[in-house]
Amino acid sequence: SDRECKDLTVCDTETEYQSSPATEYSDRTCSALRSCDYDNEYQSTAPTATSNRVCSNLSVCIALTQFESIAATATSDRLCEAFVPCEYSTKYESQPGTPTSQIVCSALSECDPDVQFELVAPSQKSDRECKDLTVCDTETEYQSGLTTVGDRKCDTLTECATIGEAIEYEWIPPTSSSDRICALEIV
Repeated sequence: SDRECKDLTVCDTETEYQSSPATEYSDRTCSALRSCDYDNEYQSTAPTATSNRVCSNLSVCIALTQFESIAATATSDRLCEAFVPCEYSTKYESQPGTPTSQIVCSALSECDPDVQFELVAPSQKSDRECKDLTVCDTETEYQSGLTTVGDRKCDTLTECATIGEAIEYEWIPPTSSSDRICALEIV
């Protein structure tokens, strides 16, 4: 019996791998390399001359609780990290987390009680707003207390006057926080 010999099939390493080796009586078998769906998968194991490519599902970051800290590549999975909330007693959320970025926390402003008052209280998503205290003109005003928001309240100093035949004089001079007291001069 005459044998007929044929050349062995050569697998194209760009598109195929050898799925069955050649034997004394059979040709090798080449199979198409798997293609990963890179929108949903990444290549977790590269193909070799004798093994297929392995594709694995990409991790899915959980909306509103995680963000993608490292993007997926053709050969690596994405990395998801949990959002870390701000320490709201000392910070506020100056930038919300996004699908690809962590929450940004910023230090709360501190009002200087000697020269400022808190106009707007802080919230989890906004800084406190400080405003300079009103400065009373000591020549014409005195501080009579505080407004409902915590600013200084300035009132006009009383002027001692002449009313008809009666003449008033300054009995007690004003201070930065009290009005002058006038008394009638007795003639």
